[in-house]
Amino acid sequence: VCEKISALKMLWRAHTRANLADEKTFAAMHRAGCREISFGIESGSDKILRFMRKGITVRQAEEAVKLAKKYFNVKIYFCVGF
Repeated sequence: VCEKISALKMLWRAHTRANLADEKTFAAMHRAGCREISFGIESGSDKILRFMRKGITVRQAEEAVKLAKKYFNVKIYFCVGF
């Protein structure tokens, strides 16, 4: 997909989950023109994340954001008062 998108020579943004973050994919996305990525982290508490059934941990979220910052502007979405 990234190879096809890069042929369009346009900038774009993406939304993803913290548990899907990997360097190979992020590098390909960046080469294809992705400049911003956002994560729906929702909470900074493992207890709340389990209750919400997010399927991620705070540690996964931290690592995903750290990795993404190497390639993109990063946005994070949280739920307040869940």
